[in-house]
Amino acid sequence: MSPRRRAGSILALTLPASLVLAAIAGLGWAREPEPALDDDTLHELAQAHANTAEYEQAATHFEQFAKQAGEDVRAPEALQNAYLFRLGLGQRDAAKRDLVAYQHLYEPSQRDDPEKVAQIFWSQHDLLDSTKDQRKHAIAYLANFEEEGGLDRALVAEAVIAQIDWRRSCPKPLLMDSCISIAREAMPSMPSMPSMPSAKPKRPERCGLPSQSIVTVHRRNSKLAAAAQERFEKIDKLAARGKNIDIPEGDRPRLERFKAAWAMAIVYRADAQYEEFLALELPDDLDFYFGDGRDSGDPVRERAYHDEIIKREASVKQLAIFVDRKAALGQATGKHYAEVKQTGSAEWMLVGAARTASLYQLFADQLDRAKLPARVRSAGQVEAYCKAMAKYAQPIADQAIAAWMYCTERSTLFQYFSEFSRMCEAEVEARAPDSYPATHELFGESIYAGSGITRVGVQPEPPEDPEAED
Repeated sequence: MSPRRRAGSILALTLPASLVLAAIAGLGWAREPEPALDDDTLHELAQAHANTAEYEQAATHFEQFAKQAGEDVRAPEALQNAYLFRLGLGQRDAAKRDLVAYQHLYEPSQRDDPEKVAQIFWSQHDLLDSTKDQRKHAIAYLANFEEEGGLDRALVAEAVIAQIDWRRSCPKPLLMDSCISIAREAMPSMPSMPSMPSAKPKRPERCGLPSQSIVTVHRRNSKLAAAAQERFEKIDKLAARGKNIDIPEGDRPRLERFKAAWAMAIVYRADAQYEEFLALELPDDLDFYFGDGRDSGDPVRERAYHDEIIKREASVKQLAIFVDRKAALGQATGKHYAEVKQTGSAEWMLVGAARTASLYQLFADQLDRAKLPARVRSAGQVEAYCKAMAKYAQPIADQAIAAWMYCTERSTLFQYFSEFSRMCEAEVEARAPDSYPATHELFGESIYAGSGITRVGVQPEPPEDPEAED
């Protein structure tokens, strides 16, 4: 130990710390500065923090390394790691600074590595908060790089623009990304007591139960919707061909972004058909009632019966044509949603499965909850009309249950859970409780203590017990 270090140690043993510091300052003695860490040590320290999930410390040391060893070939990767860690920690300002520094390292070689420059430019997308800035950035990317950064990145940029335009084309709040609204009442948990019947029951406006859905499809802005669908079609065609899609092996995030963009395009193209399907309305002049005046001997009643039979037969034919037409469109739309499987995107496969189940469910509800035409007035007419609708609705409702089950099973198989998988689970629990009993009641939420994931550092060696025998 040097004389200066030894003197400091002796003082520390005999005097209060404040006096020691004052004495050192007065005598002009100063602690020797900590030696600066060399480049390799800084890099290894940053990597060690990253390996032990100490991401903030890892980011700090990667930044220090890049600043200190700017000419080192590891500096760009260090800044990229720091950027990703800061982004994951929600430290957006620090992430932006790392990205700017990262980009600066490549400025001298932009002409030599345009793909790398494109990658850096696109990395800025995750730091943009508003859809306006995201759309502007995606347009700038396509204008500057086109396919120089890889066809997959160009398609991802196209998907960003198309998704924003597709969502903006709806004038109303979106419902699970669809331009529709649904009115229905929650099913009561306990049956209500029957009320006393009135002298003259009021004619209902609709068949079915209030818990069944009534769908309203809102008209989209045709210009925005057409522009979005044109981009979706382009993405689908280019991605399906698979040509010029060259993603480096091992770059999983880039591959997942490409798969999501392709899958999104397929789903949103089918969504245009989905909304067209939901917008098909029932004929409004159906009547399925016929009385008992066939052989009554009363000419007036017999003529009325004859007219009722003619109207009923025409109504049965009209309803069959409508159901067949809508079922054909629904089947085509479901097949379109099924195409998303080829992309391998678990997220969007669940969206497609949920949409298909919803398609059948809302079709069945449309029939079960049909609005009564103005000509259907009497109790006999109402009963006959609603029975005719229910007859067609039941097999479609069975298809919906099977589709909800499929969606739930896919979610479990993929181990991927989202708002769409939760919707499928809730629907199948409500409609097939024997096969899928509700499970949410088995889980509770703490109200007396906070709950959540706690991050802890690496456990050090346990301290020795001072009372333990040698």
